[in-house]
Amino acid sequence: MAESIFRKHRRGSVFWIFLPILLFLYLLLFPHPGGRETLVRPIWAAGLVPGVPSPVKEELPIWAFRAGDSFGYADLQGNIHFLGRSLHNLSLSDLGFINYGKIPDHVVFMNPRGEFQFSIKSYGYPLLESGGQVLYSINTDRSGLKRIDSEGEILWSKSFPTILTTIAPVAEQCLIGLMDGRALLMDAEGDVMYQYSPQGSRIPVLLGAAVSQDQNQIALISGIDPQ
Repeated sequence: MAESIFRKHRRGSVFWIFLPILLFLYLLLFPHPGGRETLVRPIWAAGLVPGVPSPVKEELPIWAFRAGDSFGYADLQGNIHFLGRSLHNLSLSDLGFINYGKIPDHVVFMNPRGEFQFSIKSYGYPLLESGGQVLYSINTDRSGLKRIDSEGEILWSKSFPTILTTIAPVAEQCLIGLMDGRALLMDAEGDVMYQYSPQGSRIPVLLGAAVSQDQNQIALISGIDPQ
């Protein structure tokens, strides 16, 4: 028993001797800077409160933003050109927006200053391509998709055997995802350019889709169990 206690005492002494050495080596070797750190500093901040819009400066590009129910257009100097509130969801683009009304009987297109541009008959839920050049309409039961021009004429219409779960319009192309797990890339005439069905999930549903700006790549969120 005495020998066992003595060994424990010796082991504890060695530990306390080496502890300052280990601490010194740690301070000497590890806390060197690993390079420059990137810091993000706000250049300006603008409050989202109703007020008089900023004067129009044609030389400054404007961009659309959305924060909760608030949305609008601003320039890179922080001038708010328009500030509005979403009624029953909305579709934003570079050229203007469509604020969904309570009764979707007409589509009203407004410019980035909140000024009326045109109104056409509604066929469902309107959706603008990000550039604002192309207008789609999703059937209220999500069983079909239409492309519409600014006069309200239907350019093409497509129906699907299962409901539409996601959509990503870019320029003249439109990527849609269906409940059955298929992704369809459609061209300006409504023809299917490319079709893909991701595998490996018990429930093959498409939950998200995106198309790159150069229209050469697509991204999909697919499936449940696993996703």
